Amino acid sequence: MWCNADWRQFPIKLEKLGDVNSQKMLAWKLHRVPDGQKLSSEEENILNMCPRLPLCISLLSGFLSNAGEHERATLAKADSTMALLDILQLSCHKLPVHLKPCFIYMALLPIAFPIPTRRLVRLWLAEGLLDSHCYDIERERKRQPEDVGETFILELADRNVIDVVSWKADGSPKACLMLTSLYDVTRPIVMSTGLLHILAPSKSKDGNDHDPTSQQQQLPAQPQERTKIRWLVEHTDIVTDDRGGSYPDLNFGCVRSFLSFYQRRGMLTKDISTFLGKMTSKADYSLLRVLDLEGVYKPSLDGVLHKLVLLRYLGLRSTVLELLPSVIADLHHLETLDIKHTNITLLPSSLWKARNLRHQHLNWFWIDWKKILRACSNNVNALTQLQTLSGLVIGEVKENLMRDHMDSLTTLTTLKLFLRRSSGDTSGVAGKAVADWISLG
Repeated sequence: MWCNADWRQFPIKLEKLGDVNSQKMLAWKLHRVPDGQKLSSEEENILNMCPRLPLCISLLSGFLSNAGEHERATLAKADSTMALLDILQLSCHKLPVHLKPCFIYMALLPIAFPIPTRRLVRLWLAEGLLDSHCYDIERERKRQPEDVGETFILELADRNVIDVVSWKADGSPKACLMLTSLYDVTRPIVMSTGLLHILAPSKSKDGNDHDPTSQQQQLPAQPQERTKIRWLVEHTDIVTDDRGGSYPDLNFGCVRSFLSFYQRRGMLTKDISTFLGKMTSKADYSLLRVLDLEGVYKPSLDGVLHKLVLLRYLGLRSTVLELLPSVIADLHHLETLDIKHTNITLLPSSLWKARNLRHQHLNWFWIDWKKILRACSNNVNALTQLQTLSGLVIGEVKENLMRDHMDSLTTLTTLKLFLRRSSGDTSGVAGKAVADWISLG
């Protein structure tokens, strides 16, 4: 009988490997040969410094395969014994400059949480971690940041500090996660600097946690009083103290990212609006770039969304929301809007004139396709960055309309729509028009 218990409650203990198997594993990781004799004397010396645990050998191979000759030689000459913690720290500290912030950002996620690469790359993009790597020496853009982000995921996986847990049909990574052991190294360091803060579980009057699963995780030490938090994440429900004030010792005015993974259905989430209001209580605007509430049950955004003028990522997938505030159209920096699996059936028409929108996931509601195409044609900069448009139901499509607007949406790479065929269209002319437009575009 299948047991639905949380697998993290029953960790698997891996035994140490013998000398021969350790050499074979490292040889396979480094040279893709199952022969331990293919290791160089330098590689054998370094292996002898480490515990013969599969995790250690995996991390060691990730470091060695990307280390230069000087780094290898320095490590081999150290002639000292390294514990698991030493190798974990080595793997983190020796990450190149362009990978470090992206890797550290993953410390926001719950432990053993597989995140879609789609979501992760767009979070990195909104935080500004990818843009500077898209240009050549002459400051000309050569790559899209989404492509850079996917490359970074593959590089981190090659270093064995993250696992790609699923792949797409085209061979690209679909979902990944940080190694659990690396959380133990990364989180305390990041949280002690004040860069990251994890909201603690709330307490009921009887002293019990509202969220029973929160007892499974011991959080690192929290930052000092009045620390300016940059990344804020909620793994349980929002907490208020006995005086009714939320986190009086923390400065939320500098928060750039707020992610919530509290998905307890039926929990009143009106505190979200109050909490976001606290970020803007001393100013007319917020520095927030990322607001990811995926899975939060009907979060309230009333009275605060208009202050998030710098927002680039708004994730409301699976929130069961029924209405999106009209001020969404005034967020001119918005790059990603995800309202899939909600009850939202209407968007402000002005949103189709957005200049910076790159990814839009809707909830399969009907829209006049002509309005989108004409908005693009009538406004030179409308939707010029749009790459993903999914979740549309369109009705009548005329061939000449598609042809006249062929130059619109030239950046689109992903289009997912449902064509509602009229009763008079028995030959599929509308569908053919859309297909021809896509193939020629």
